[in-house]
Amino acid sequence: MSLIPRITVGVVTHNIFLGLRCDLFIRTVKSIDAAFPGCSKILLDNGSSDGTDEFILGSRDISRDWQIICYKPADGVCTPGRGHNELIKHVLKQKPHVVVFSDDDMEWYPSAGSTLGKFWSAKPSDPVILCGLLEPEWHWNTPRETIERGGVKALVRDSCPGSGWTFLAESWSKIGPVFDGFGYDHKTCIALGEKGLRVAQIDLSEHLGWELSTHNNNAVAAEGNKPVDKKKWGLE
Repeated sequence: MSLIPRITVGVVTHNIFLGLRCDLFIRTVKSIDAAFPGCSKILLDNGSSDGTDEFILGSRDISRDWQIICYKPADGVCTPGRGHNELIKHVLKQKPHVVVFSDDDMEWYPSAGSTLGKFWSAKPSDPVILCGLLEPEWHWNTPRETIERGGVKALVRDSCPGSGWTFLAESWSKIGPVFDGFGYDHKTCIALGEKGLRVAQIDLSEHLGWELSTHNNNAVAAEGNKPVDKKKWGLE
């Protein structure tokens, strides 16, 4: 692998107008353009019914660097898991070293691309997934230990959200296909853990749309929600 690995970023979007998330979507796209310059980028509309597909095809806010795919499953089932299984097919055609998944309400920090490049250039077998979102502490994603790869520190946890997964493309055979339905990311992480594979998180993005979830994800209100103590875990 070269010093700077080839990265492909994939974004799944769904019904940004019904979910009042159009502004968040635009912020996501622009942040990815800034954080991952020169990288291939794929935007997949996951069976929207509110005109999102027509909007992204004609939006001036989406540069020509983006490949746009409008996915319309024959049975009309547009769950997040199915969307990501479809997205990865197109991402892997780009033959990347590293895959970055992003939801449509994630604002990536300008340093995200370079930081991920350093981490994955070490080509670690552990963790199998590095999530670019450092979540609050909840019982399903208990912090375990701090690790360092390529000079970059990350926090090993029991689970991490698919909204910010990053991984070596060659590791997809270990990770996927993911569960088709809702909660695909948590279920996948638990299954990986049962096989002795670990996941970790790093602070490379902000989740803008916690309270505007398209799929009624109410984790933000879950009991025990508190920020990770970065000082305690040596992440500052």
